[in-house]
Amino acid sequence: MKFAIVGGGWRAAFYLRAARALKDSLELCCLVEENKEQAEKVHRRFGITTVADIETALDFQPDFFVLCLPGHAIPGVMCRIWKYGTPILSETWMSDSPESMIELYEKTDKGSRIQISEQYKSQPMHSARLAVIQSGILGNVRQVQVSIGHDYHGIALIRKYLGKHFETCCIEGRKFRMKSIQGPGRNGWPQQKSWYHEEQELFSVNYGDKWALYDFTGEQYFSPIRCSRILIRGEQGEIEQEEVRYLTENYPEHLKFTLKREYSGWNNSLERPGTTAVSGNGQIYYRSPFGAAGLSDEELAVAASLWKMQDYLTTGAQGYSLGEELQDQYLTLLARESIQSEKPVYSQNMPWSQNEEDAYETKN
Repeated sequence: MKFAIVGGGWRAAFYLRAARALKDSLELCCLVEENKEQAEKVHRRFGITTVADIETALDFQPDFFVLCLPGHAIPGVMCRIWKYGTPILSETWMSDSPESMIELYEKTDKGSRIQISEQYKSQPMHSARLAVIQSGILGNVRQVQVSIGHDYHGIALIRKYLGKHFETCCIEGRKFRMKSIQGPGRNGWPQQKSWYHEEQELFSVNYGDKWALYDFTGEQYFSPIRCSRILIRGEQGEIEQEEVRYLTENYPEHLKFTLKREYSGWNNSLERPGTTAVSGNGQIYYRSPFGAAGLSDEELAVAASLWKMQDYLTTGAQGYSLGEELQDQYLTLLARESIQSEKPVYSQNMPWSQNEEDAYETKN
């Protein structure tokens, strides 16, 4: 199976590196980048054929396109490619209104042949936590506290960990600012030490029977002095970061264990470096489908998105649909509304809600 990437910026490099892990089953045929200088940089660095427009890329007959573009450009390019009939795997983005989301959903025939690369749930430790939940030892998960990933990424994790789909909810949010030292970004540390006002967003997502707390600041992506955190609480156990605690069937006996990464390329190993598995309590809760691929957690998750897209085109099994992405965007807009007004807001059933829920029920 062949695919083409649209966009040659910082984010596209994750897909270019991930594609190497899938080279035996998935071929990257070309990359679309209209900026000649940037296209040449990509070609020199990765040895990939670059073209200036989508129409030329179609001559390579890709089985699907991957969109790695600035957020504002994605909906327009998505609709353009969709009209050619070629399936799409798109990076996430943020819409500016529910109306624009509804319009996109309808224009693409309710997201037909479109999947979204919402990769967080496929990272090794998140995958392992989800496997622990699915094992049943925590009981029914009722609460999560997520301080990982901005906006819709955090919400996607919340819904996944709580087992929620398109149910309505109440969101209450606040924003706080504090003076702190500017941390690194995509291009590394600032040239000199400087102060700025760091913004922290918090909001709760209340489904009635289950609820979540989102807490995030952008510094968490790159700064070594800002950590990410997660707490998952079930009726008979919890996961705090990598620590799992739970009651056994022999009440009130309880056990605990640590989710531990298994690495390659360490201690005289000649394999490529990387996470190969996550284990705990004598069980494997995550195993890399790509082996010792020399990939970061993010690159492993991106590779998983490509793998799932291939599976979707082969079997029809949904990975992460356009409707799910729009739901996370919609809840993000409501969170921003609540943060600004400092009042609770309530979600409603959107056009994609019933269609996507029906599809989920049919699949399961």
